[in-house]
Amino acid sequence: MEEDLAVQLRELQKLFADAAPDDRRVVEEYAWTICKVLNRESEKLSPLYCRQLLAEYMKLDVVKPSLLHSAMLNAAVKVAVASAEFHFVPFLNLWNLSNLRREDYERQKDDSGKAFPSLVEKVGKAYVTARLMRPQETLADSTEMERIVNGMGFHIAVPMVVTKVSEFETNGRKLKFASLVGIDGKEANCEVHALRVNPALPKTGNQHHFVNVGQMYDVILKDKKDGESSNVYCGILSQRKINEVFPCETGYVEHVDPEHRHTHVYDAKSRHFVSATYHATASPGQFVDFVPVIPEKNKFKSAIIYKVYAKGSGAAEFGIRELKVTFVNHDKGYIAWELADVSAPIVEAGTSGPSFTSGYVSVDMFMEQGKNVPAVGESFRAIVFLKRGKDLEKRPHVAMVVD
Repeated sequence: MEEDLAVQLRELQKLFADAAPDDRRVVEEYAWTICKVLNRESEKLSPLYCRQLLAEYMKLDVVKPSLLHSAMLNAAVKVAVASAEFHFVPFLNLWNLSNLRREDYERQKDDSGKAFPSLVEKVGKAYVTARLMRPQETLADSTEMERIVNGMGFHIAVPMVVTKVSEFETNGRKLKFASLVGIDGKEANCEVHALRVNPALPKTGNQHHFVNVGQMYDVILKDKKDGESSNVYCGILSQRKINEVFPCETGYVEHVDPEHRHTHVYDAKSRHFVSATYHATASPGQFVDFVPVIPEKNKFKSAIIYKVYAKGSGAAEFGIRELKVTFVNHDKGYIAWELADVSAPIVEAGTSGPSFTSGYVSVDMFMEQGKNVPAVGESFRAIVFLKRGKDLEKRPHVAMVVD
């Protein structure tokens, strides 16, 4: 801190500590000194000291609205940006947004004509970040603030899950980007540094944060402006469990690709998902509970696996079909079957694709599972869904015969 400014602040603090003077000029001098210190030094001063100075200011009887009061709001924005410990929303309640001046909504320009954000724009950004960190803290009257942030293109925080992390090199610089999808399928993307742990929470262990597929963030989206590639303003790692927020399904692990670390999962609605996170305990033939992530435009459906069933369990949760044998060809080794309940055909949910009430299964499946091959007219229970064949056509696929 500048020595002259520091001396002036100490002298005024002592003066007001002994007996607050009534002289308005002295009061404003003290207020302006606090304002200058915070505007110039907020990044260097301790968060506690900054809060103490703001508290000192709020005790002073200054004219409102005024240039001074607006300057102090600007100082508070700087403190909020510098320190997550500062509770910005409660400060706004004290400052009172009804004290905003017309000039606070106007952008300023330097001598070269370059425009700078208005005070209101800076307040809007600090506010949405503060609300994201501490959603329980609210404004007594949020009408004006909602108008401000809506006008800036900000949207309320929504839960989104990371479906992909990509790395690119631009001008010799490596950049990492995260792709995210919301419950409604809305897609977003951003550089990974826009996603972080909540800085307002107590710090525990290693504070270096890695963004990984399957993590859920509470994200502030914004309308894109010309030249912007991202529609994410910021996101904070959610404290909620993904299966408490997103709808869940039980899936069947049809294939595991260790080379690409992909796990291919089908659900009872014949939808095919790929988990880009490798699960060493999930193997073909097992059942998993997962979050189906279905983007609005991108056709790649992701599975966020959070539970793997023990061997031999999970079939009931997936959904078992009863199939009736209509023909057996022992020479060619196949069985023709029909659904016991033809009123509930097999169809891929969310598509206009064909539906099926019958299909075929290899005799070998019964023999491999140590089961007797059923005769015509007999029924058996199975896990069945539509699967694309080598000819790219989808047909009923019996994945498992169930006892």
